Amino acid sequence: MVDAEAKRRMVKLARQGKTEGEGGLRMVLTDMHRLGFTGEFLDFSEKPYFRSALWEASWRNQEVAVKLLLEPPPVLA
Repeated sequence: MVDAEAKRRMVKLARQGKTEGEGGLRMVLTDMHRLGFTGEFLDFSEKPYFRSALWEASWRNQEVAVKLLLEPPPVLA
């Protein structure tokens, strides 16, 4: 199950632009998609800023992270 902590990690990774490697944004998104989470989990935001992972990545000019967040989920066999 994808909990709030995993969603917080997604926002943090998007902000930092950490997209590759163990625990990178690509891996986190793939795991979330594998568990069936698409769309609404990407809108996660919380107090005090209410900013999503997409906002954080674009604000910090993390082009690769933005593309990862916008691309369709991987096709799983």
